[in-house]
Amino acid sequence: MVSEKERRKKQSETRKRLFREGKLKPWNKGLTKENNSIIKKEAIRRRGKNNPNWKGGRIKTREGYIWVYAPSHPSCNSRGYVKEHRLIIEKNLGRYLTGIEEIHHINENKGDNRMDNLRLFDNHGDHQKFHEELKRNKTK
Repeated sequence: MVSEKERRKKQSETRKRLFREGKLKPWNKGLTKENNSIIKKEAIRRRGKNNPNWKGGRIKTREGYIWVYAPSHPSCNSRGYVKEHRLIIEKNLGRYLTGIEEIHHINENKGDNRMDNLRLFDNHGDHQKFHEELKRNKTK
């Protein structure tokens, strides 16, 4: 993990390099649109594996889902991540899932993405019916 001090030092070195290369004007001349676009381009190059804070492209949300960095996937979110269980089902089926298809975790552990723990439903309604059936069976 990169400390705040190291991050600032790297940022400072980047700005100095850009200034030496003539791509960045002195700070006291004001931040121009040109400087802004150069800094943004530099930030884009540091996405994903190029970013010093890269942790392997897997994150776990508060809800318990695991998201995987896959920016070229057709159903990735704005940050380029896709839920891991969707990727596993897609790989097994050999096709992308549609937007209405839903996946159920059999043991209800959203972080357990083994293929034998996942079940695919055609739509939300079928998934809800399955849960209602489970509740009925538990109360008997």
